[in-house]
Amino acid sequence: MFLSNLSRVRFVNRFLILFILTFCSFGLSQAQPLSGTKIINNSGAGDYDSISDAIDDLIAKGGVDGPLVFEIVDGTYNEQVIITSIPGSGPVNTITFQPQSGTPCGVTWTFSATGPGNNWVVKLDGADYITFKNICFAAIGTNFAIVFEILGGAHNNTITNCELNSVVPTSSSADFTVINATDRNDNLTLTDNTLNDGYNGVEISATSNDHATGTVIKNNTIKNQENHSIHLAYQDSPIVEGNKITSPAPSVGSYRGIYLLQCDEKIRIIKNKLLMDNGISILAFNCAGTSSMKGLIANNFLLSKGSSTGNLVDISSTTTYCDIVFNSMLNTGNASACMVIGSQTSNITVMNNLAINESAGLAYDVPTAAAITASDYNDFYTTGSNLARWDGTNYSNLSDLQTASGMDAHSVSKSVNFVDAANADLHLTGASLGDTDLIATPVTSVVTDDYDGESRNAFLPYMGADENPQDPLPVELTSFTANAIKNTVVLNWITASETNNFGFEVQRRGDTEVWAKIAFIEGHGTTNEPQFYRFTDNEIQIGRYGYRLRQIDTNGDFTFSQVLSVEIISPNNFHLSQNYPNPFNPETVIQYQLKTSSEVEISIFNSLGRKIRTLVNETKDAGEHQIQWDGKNAAGKIVASGTYYYTLKIDGKTLFTKPMLLLK
Repeated sequence: MFLSNLSRVRFVNRFLILFILTFCSFGLSQAQPLSGTKIINNSGAGDYDSISDAIDDLIAKGGVDGPLVFEIVDGTYNEQVIITSIPGSGPVNTITFQPQSGTPCGVTWTFSATGPGNNWVVKLDGADYITFKNICFAAIGTNFAIVFEILGGAHNNTITNCELNSVVPTSSSADFTVINATDRNDNLTLTDNTLNDGYNGVEISATSNDHATGTVIKNNTIKNQENHSIHLAYQDSPIVEGNKITSPAPSVGSYRGIYLLQCDEKIRIIKNKLLMDNGISILAFNCAGTSSMKGLIANNFLLSKGSSTGNLVDISSTTTYCDIVFNSMLNTGNASACMVIGSQTSNITVMNNLAINESAGLAYDVPTAAAITASDYNDFYTTGSNLARWDGTNYSNLSDLQTASGMDAHSVSKSVNFVDAANADLHLTGASLGDTDLIATPVTSVVTDDYDGESRNAFLPYMGADENPQDPLPVELTSFTANAIKNTVVLNWITASETNNFGFEVQRRGDTEVWAKIAFIEGHGTTNEPQFYRFTDNEIQIGRYGYRLRQIDTNGDFTFSQVLSVEIISPNNFHLSQNYPNPFNPETVIQYQLKTSSEVEISIFNSLGRKIRTLVNETKDAGEHQIQWDGKNAAGKIVASGTYYYTLKIDGKTLFTKPMLLLK
């Protein structure tokens, strides 16, 4: 039976449509983006025979439409790859390369570069959300040995728990860099890796007018680089935390353990351990913080023991707004300083550090005094003839430094005992445990734990990076103050704990050296809770007096407190009284006396020397005045417990500064 012409046309059209639909459907199925788990096995029996094949297929299929994991069968893969931008990749649709067995370094991924044009094992060129996990990488070229090359705006990439090996350099060249990142590559995370050899370990540099953000380098072991172990340039708020860095033998004088160049805002160099046979441990060069986004160098163990070593902490160029707190620094190598604060820096705070120089060098070097906002509760010690340099002048002892600087009133100068100084284990031991000379001041707004992550004592932390909560400082009196109010002296004191405390005998002396008992205050026996005490000595005549406490145990043993000096003055003087009550919560009163009508400013500062509130800023008449502080900062927020300072300025000149203690 013959089909009509019309029927033939319809039949052909239907056949063509069916053919086109089938062909297109086949083509679409071939281009389906990848997701799930794919196996790479260079011995066959996988989805891909090589890592390169897997990446080629990833590109050919149009990227990913879900999370993708490439599981690599254990073995050695000698190949080089470039990963460019992958369509569909994102916070959920991540791409991961890892051993199928889960065994760290079960997969060894190597490449031997022959020139600068192929100098990488893995290149991420604009690739985002790529993770490499548990893989052993090795760049084995004789003259070119970069493991990772990252560029082109490659964001949100992670390398974790990998071993990355370059080679011992044959020349001083960046061609031997373990991880080299150029351009702005945001949110690059390197955690729990081991980086061996090379000229540089981690070299991450954006540009001066386009800083990268979100860089995290944490808990890595980095060793035997000849130039820099970690060098970050043009980054905002990078985090360098918990890394263990070992320098090479003393051969390259320019070595830097951690080097930050023009890294701004909230830089964090914390809880690192550096064992240095060569070069500078930590260098911050031209790193600009702000009053609200300060940099922090804290809780680091820093050992310098080689003959070619430099400073342990070096803050240079125009670095601003940086807190250097709770670091343990030991120099046993040469005459370099433990800590140098450069002449062009500003708004630097130095608190609660151990700076121990056993190689006759300076413990503390401050060429320009204006660089330092606050410095106190440090242990500066040297075996040399000069302890410190302040404002261009050397000082042989702490007393002279305190006089010259007007700072470090609570600092000490003594040697300390470390567990294993030769290997940078700077945990305290021996007589340094429980040593009351090592009492620091709480800075809980900045640092709440130590090198090991153990909580800092809220009232009596240790200086340095090691807190030792199992060996708390055995100090009974956490505060003892005297406040003169007209012809009355009010004594306040607080104990952190008491053991068999019978009580306190209050003693006073006048112009003579004879002490007289004027009161007895009953103690609280044995307690682990803070206890507050107060005594008022009434109707005191004009003159200077000393007060002390004789603490008596139930068995008759006793110890004396420090001596407090109080002056009952004529009303014809300027005077700032101790706040009352002290300690306080949440309010306290500050009294002051003016000899003449004056421009008066009374301000509150925290323990880091930052002004947090101005209570008075106006002209006041001669006579007695008082102002109440409610424990709030200038923004109206309640501040944390801790030591604060208040100052009295008369006609623009600071005449008095006194401490006070807020306890909640």
